Amino acid sequence: MMKNLTVGQVCIGAENPLALIAGPCVLENLEHALSLADSLQKIAMKVGVGLVFKASYDKANRTSVSSYRGPGLDQGLQLSFFLPQGSYATVVLDEVMKNKKNKTTK
Repeated sequence: MMKNLTVGQVCIGAENPLALIAGPCVLENLEHALSLADSLQKIAMKVGVGLVFKASYDKANRTSVSSYRGPGLDQGLQLSFFLPQGSYATVVLDEVMKNKKNKTTK
């Protein structure tokens, strides 16, 4: 039996409509995040699916140590406050870590 999973206001699973989980691999800046979130939200609303906007604020598993990892926890959380949330969109941030305790959990 399939169970439901609720992410913000988006319900996923069982007999719920399809939900889209999408976003950039890593947050770059507010302008890019807002533009992408706005475009994804318009698409989700047009086709009638929920949207979970997902992005990383610290991507430690890059193929090169010199690759951009993201804005970090503090700036990443600040950026998330400006992203749209509502009946069609929920914002989820994650941090890909290697041997590091997540500061968002205690």
